[in-house]
Amino acid sequence: MSLGDGGTVVLHLGLGKTGSSALQVGLVRNRDALARAGVFYPPHESDALAARGDVTSGNGMLLARFLVPWLHSPEEATQAHLESILETVAARSPSCRSVLYSSEFLYHFGETQLRMLDHRIRELGMSLRFVVYVRDVAGHALSEYRQKVRRAGLTVSFSDFLRADDEGYHPSLRDRCEILRAVGGNDSLTMVHYDSVRARLVPHFFEEVLGLTVAFADVDPIPEQVNRSLTDWECLLMRRVNELVADERLVRRAGDALASVPPCGPDCRTILSQDAEHLAARFSQTVKWVNRLEPLGGDLALLGDVPVVKGHSRETLPAREDRVLVWMAELLSSGSRS
Repeated sequence: MSLGDGGTVVLHLGLGKTGSSALQVGLVRNRDALARAGVFYPPHESDALAARGDVTSGNGMLLARFLVPWLHSPEEATQAHLESILETVAARSPSCRSVLYSSEFLYHFGETQLRMLDHRIRELGMSLRFVVYVRDVAGHALSEYRQKVRRAGLTVSFSDFLRADDEGYHPSLRDRCEILRAVGGNDSLTMVHYDSVRARLVPHFFEEVLGLTVAFADVDPIPEQVNRSLTDWECLLMRRVNELVADERLVRRAGDALASVPPCGPDCRTILSQDAEHLAARFSQTVKWVNRLEPLGGDLALLGDVPVVKGHSRETLPAREDRVLVWMAELLSSGSRS
């Protein structure tokens, strides 16, 4: 990506489950190094969490409250969010030719709002650039599923999740990226193949995505898994918690607690043959389209390193473990009433 002559506003939009939290940790910890290289990463109230290596939604949440329709506050406040962002961009140090915002929520932009942002950024003599990480489809679908079990109260099987109309797996990757290219131009979009670069996610972002030639000798090590997925066993546990506990706040607390400790229980990380066929029917053309754009790192794959197996997944816990879950659910629910 060229951080161009007139200055650029770079939006890192995700996708979800492609290391966004780890990137945001790296960006906060190396804000000064980025500024010396000419990239301003505006501060955000979540910076203290990111500096500790915790999960955040990045520094782009105020921008998301303008861009994302379902995050909109009243119209006058939404416009104020845009004006605040523009003031921050305009007030950057003259040595910083680029301004960088990062949040997975930005991926859910409305086209009208994005075009308005593009127009206002051009009035400042700058241009928009977009960064989207893509992940091999089967692995991404599994991680999305486990995240929704962990934090959104999902109770259905992975197979049902893939086929659900509303709360299922619908990344809309090609449609979203086509809008980005239509707004900013074909060269405005940089795609990165997450699976190929995950071992050096932050240095790759600095060097290959932002195109910085400065040697980032002060790049801090990033926790191996800032926001890890659940194992198969943990996923079954959380599905039972979700069935038994109605309070979404408590469900999230339980899921976050489970993910904050080392993984427990078996994790086969496989996909059933019928689910692989379903993904192939839905996403083979999208994979081909992405690869024609030559994502940084390597080609997108349908299955990647996820093995395909025949048979049926185990959908019930052993009786002893299920009794433990009932006890946990009662404990959580009684705590919410106290």
